[in-house]
Amino acid sequence: MKYILSVWLAMTVLLLSGQQDSIPLKSTLGEILIQDVPLTTKPLKLSANLTFSDHLTRQSSTYVRSYGKGSLATLSLRGGTSQQTLLQWDGVPIQNPMLGLADLSLVSSALFSKATLHSGGQSTRYGSGAICGVLDIKNIDQETTGGQAGISVGSYGSTTYNVGYQWVKNRLSLSMRGAYEVADNDFTYLVGGNEKKQANAKFDSKGLLLGARYRLKNGGLKLSYWLQDIHRGIPPTTVQNRSEATQDDHTQRIRLNLKKSIGKANVLSVLAYMDEDNNYDDPPSLIAARNNFKRWLSTTTVTQSYARTQFQAKLDLNHTVGNTDAYDANQNTFQQAALYASLHRDFNYADIKLALRTEWNNLTSPPLLPSLTINHQSGSQSIRLKISREYRVPGLNDLFWRPGGNPDLRPERGWNQELTLAHKGAHLAVDATIYHRKLEDWILWLPSTETGFVSAINIAEVRSRGIEVNSQLSGQFHKTNWQWTAQYHYGRSTHLQAISGQRISAGDQLIYTPLHTLSSGWKINRHQFSFQVDNRYTSPVRGINEDVDGYFLADLQLNHKKKYKLNKVGLIGIFSFSVNNILDNEYRVVERRPMPGRNYTFSFNIKF
Repeated sequence: MKYILSVWLAMTVLLLSGQQDSIPLKSTLGEILIQDVPLTTKPLKLSANLTFSDHLTRQSSTYVRSYGKGSLATLSLRGGTSQQTLLQWDGVPIQNPMLGLADLSLVSSALFSKATLHSGGQSTRYGSGAICGVLDIKNIDQETTGGQAGISVGSYGSTTYNVGYQWVKNRLSLSMRGAYEVADNDFTYLVGGNEKKQANAKFDSKGLLLGARYRLKNGGLKLSYWLQDIHRGIPPTTVQNRSEATQDDHTQRIRLNLKKSIGKANVLSVLAYMDEDNNYDDPPSLIAARNNFKRWLSTTTVTQSYARTQFQAKLDLNHTVGNTDAYDANQNTFQQAALYASLHRDFNYADIKLALRTEWNNLTSPPLLPSLTINHQSGSQSIRLKISREYRVPGLNDLFWRPGGNPDLRPERGWNQELTLAHKGAHLAVDATIYHRKLEDWILWLPSTETGFVSAINIAEVRSRGIEVNSQLSGQFHKTNWQWTAQYHYGRSTHLQAISGQRISAGDQLIYTPLHTLSSGWKINRHQFSFQVDNRYTSPVRGINEDVDGYFLADLQLNHKKKYKLNKVGLIGIFSFSVNNILDNEYRVVERRPMPGRNYTFSFNIKF
């Protein structure tokens, strides 16, 4: 930890005392701007009255495994596991290092203004956990003083409040966003033909995001603080009579970043600290689990441009300590250092990017991670080829949990190939990606023949391949604007070897990995009104104890926007009414976990 602080402070002093000039904080190569943004990047529109899970399933073909609002929600991309998709807060990874995954229900969408989904292998750039892609959330600072507030009321005792304000004065900007959400989740469902009401499913979530930004000449300094506190009941499954289990999550995250131009080089230096508690209680079972981790992260990125060439180098440092009664005192620390370098060259007919990452840590032996990306664009058409090596370090529980943890685990590793064809016109945008990925040393928790305990072992070899299609069509009829979007994913992720004693044969699809996911939406805007319909289909999946049927969902939303003026202050009011699961379908995402039928939400938001 001291080493991380020392390196970051040294870089900060160096940046602040560096030469000042008028080079903007972007890479310009003559009249050519090299865009380090893959074709498979998808921006997500956020609203305070929807969860992150809702945003993802409605606007992309991703698969989110969840059992209702406020419950655990994990993201899966391109046939991978939840541990193989990285969640970032403006470039800072916020995966739980003990579990090795991120719970989307612990992120309040009302606190953020932008989310971007990067599909495909990203391990070379971002390191462990980015085998299948990255979801990055952030706030975009406004240039003027203003704010917003809103309330949303829905079925099953669901209520959400959100408020935000940003004050701008010369070079200084201060911002605040807050959100409070509560729900009873006491919907009824059918079990064996009998109607039952869900119990012990109430949750409340409080979130606060504070920011302070100061503009420097050719740069800026920004400090952010994110507090999230969530209490939730764990409802019984359909084979349980009752449940008294609860879970409390308390999170504090601090992020300090400095941007600076020095000559023709652009430098971004980030220091982050996280302190997170996860407490699980189940009184009838006499379980009281107390889990905590603290993590220091530092990253410094230097980008240099020469004519038609861009060079980038990055240093990442990570110090993590996990605390739980299930760990030995001397087996709870993860320390890591990583170097990344890339060379990006524009050759007119194509731009080519070579990148390499090497890592060191105190627990495993990460492989060398090269990647090659070739992108060719001709008018509105483009083609992109990428080959990369991917990997994931085991989580602290995989290594140290007693009983079952295995300190000798090897990282998951393998190769990834992607080919993307895209067209982007005035009214039609469509891209299709064919991908193939083969991973070795897949980590599974299986019963041990020696100890009888369930243990973490490197046993599986998995091949994933499929196609991902995104499309958008828009136009205008008289004074009505309309837009149609559709996303489809077909993915086969199969075991290459049989696993004895686990009912897993060679060629079997991974559990909770659908073959097909499809989402589409129509949006119509006329004057101050908008109407939107979202549909999504998920094919059947194999569960742990039983299979889960496929399901189709349709949602409807009606919005009305109106401008007001109060004491020379401009106001924009947005009224919304939505009907979710409008067909009242009975379905499950996770086996033995019911989901709500038709439900309603009213919301009002105002911006000034």
